[in-house]
Amino acid sequence: MTVTVSEGMDVARVREIAGHLHREAHRLTTVSTQGTAQMGVLQEAWSGMDSLGFGQDWLTAERDVHSCSTHLAGYADALTRQTEQQGEASAGAGTGTGGSGAMRPGDGGEGGSGPKDKPNPKHREDTWDEERIDGPLTTLSDGEQAHNDRVDRGEMDEEKYHAIEPTDVEQGAIGDCWLITSMQAIAHTNPDLIERNVRDNGDGTYTVTLYDDGEPVDYVIRPEFPASNGDPQYADNPNDRELWPLLYEKAMAQHMGGNWEDIDHDSPSTGIEAITGQDTDTEGTGSGFLGLDPPPSTDEIRDILADEGQVTLSSHDEVDGRPAYEGADGVVTDHIYWVQEVRDDGTLVIVNPHDPTETAHEMSYDEYRENFSHITTSRP
Repeated sequence: MTVTVSEGMDVARVREIAGHLHREAHRLTTVSTQGTAQMGVLQEAWSGMDSLGFGQDWLTAERDVHSCSTHLAGYADALTRQTEQQGEASAGAGTGTGGSGAMRPGDGGEGGSGPKDKPNPKHREDTWDEERIDGPLTTLSDGEQAHNDRVDRGEMDEEKYHAIEPTDVEQGAIGDCWLITSMQAIAHTNPDLIERNVRDNGDGTYTVTLYDDGEPVDYVIRPEFPASNGDPQYADNPNDRELWPLLYEKAMAQHMGGNWEDIDHDSPSTGIEAITGQDTDTEGTGSGFLGLDPPPSTDEIRDILADEGQVTLSSHDEVDGRPAYEGADGVVTDHIYWVQEVRDDGTLVIVNPHDPTETAHEMSYDEYRENFSHITTSRP
């Protein structure tokens, strides 16, 4: 049976359902955490080939439970937004969320294999209007460009500067840390991929290439974004106003359904796979039942980064007495971070996507496993 939420919704009832889904998502997270703890107890009481097979089955189930919890919370958030929009529509005597930039049924044909030139993603009109944002696609300082020119001429045997950098993008007023983290992590280890996949068409539009199950999909994007007096409200580059992060974020909203709200809450696997076309692997940070399938070691994490791969970390939903979560600069609950490097002594340097210029968290391998629940990795 299909249930459609329409203008005649029972707002109180739908809000109640959203709250129930949030509670169920939290219960699933608890199942994942407590189940892993119980597997550790079981390990002490049972050994042999049967227990090994049981443990491997649990590892697969734990990943599925974690993924289900993430998506269930996302559905709950979407229902909550629907109730808010319904209340506003009723109060506004029929004022909808459309407008010239909104996607309507039949807009933006999906057929064919060519680029998808779609209208702007829809968003709540009580937030910000769409404004055209001008700026360079990417930038290099004069000194960086001069350095690259010398390298090209063979006058220097050094690495070239990249126009794409993690500090080009900061998270804005939407819960897409999973996407911002993905962009920053990829910009850090494989900036050439991003530079290849976002292009200026020369006619006021840009083409962004994303991937669907590893297959490239091109989106033609107009540089119009939710903004206030020229200040973008979502992904932004406040220094040079480079457009590539804004274009990627808008392309992802189109890729995931056509609404800005579609990118509000998801997993880093979604972002990394869509931007790179690569597969990802997500593991709990525990040791695994009977030591099976443990998270990557420090050497493995270092190798992934060196191989132009990405490593992201999911924080816990609850503080539960963890000191690293305390204070204004502590780890934020229910948030996604990325690993910048692994130092020679095994220290992990961990970046908050909300502001990649702030002081990074530095943790030992054991500390990171205590303070983050899951690790997602990908490499070409």
